[in-house]
Amino acid sequence: MTTNGSTTFLFDPALLPSTYKKLPEHITMRPLSRDEKFAKYMDLLDQLAQPEASNGPRPSQADCQAHFDDMKRGGVTYVVVAEDKGTGDVVATGTVLIEQKFIRNAAKAAHIEDIVVSSTQRGSGLGLMFVIDTLNHLARELGCYKTILDCAEKNVGFYEKCGFTRSGVEMKKYHCKS
Repeated sequence: MTTNGSTTFLFDPALLPSTYKKLPEHITMRPLSRDEKFAKYMDLLDQLAQPEASNGPRPSQADCQAHFDDMKRGGVTYVVVAEDKGTGDVVATGTVLIEQKFIRNAAKAAHIEDIVVSSTQRGSGLGLMFVIDTLNHLARELGCYKTILDCAEKNVGFYEKCGFTRSGVEMKKYHCKS
């Protein structure tokens, strides 16, 4: 298990950049931890939900920890959080999923998902730094040949600033129980 003292992280923190340009001193980047305050973390993730969508009922702390354990065992999910050192609150998060491919000589591709910056931190540059300096760094460290993300049309300009280009069309089909 990846631990730092008594904290169990989702992955080895050494995979993250050792320094960040322009990261505010009160913010630290780290992997998601098993002892996360998941209720507060879910509050942040709720900021991703579309107005017409629902994230459904909240899982308990124990359910979140069990899910964390499943993610850790799977070894393909890397959740990074930005923590405000003063308050201990998670103010941004993003996930990198690793897809092992058969093409390109069995290469790996990274998929970025669930990027959110707290409404209290938007406009501070944290999103740009978070995407470029952390999630893309992590994808490179994990040996991925490309990074893919899907976003709402209104966010295209932001991701273009981060170095992404339009490629294809996103399609989805939900498999929710009615």
